[in-house]
Amino acid sequence: MRLFSRQPATIDAENSLVPVVRPLSPKGKQALYAAANSGALKRRTWDGCAFNQAGNLLGESVQSRRRAAQVFDTTPAVVSHFISVWDQLPGSNEACTQLLRDAIEEVGLFTEPEATRTRTLAGSVWSLF
Repeated sequence: MRLFSRQPATIDAENSLVPVVRPLSPKGKQALYAAANSGALKRRTWDGCAFNQAGNLLGESVQSRRRAAQVFDTTPAVVSHFISVWDQLPGSNEACTQLLRDAIEEVGLFTEPEATRTRTLAGSVWSLF
């Protein structure tokens, strides 16, 4: 009888999209998730990229970081950080699209970014006084 399970020979690397998906708004995560479920997303181009395709699903044209931030209720810095990680992912577009779906499922489709939750909680506490 074995008391401890054996460690796998290879350990799955942590999904590098998780930390860049987490600060996105629920609207952004939901739109990116829908885009990822509609087909493989491209990297290193605006045409067919994650934000472009997600915008198309919302009836919005997204061709810049600033526009992506406006459409998805976030900041250009959050968009830029996502893009820098997204564009450097190794593997096929299909594999990277699956990583994006997995990352969004891990952080949750409806979760608010940490800074928003902190501001909301702080505002709620102050409203008690």
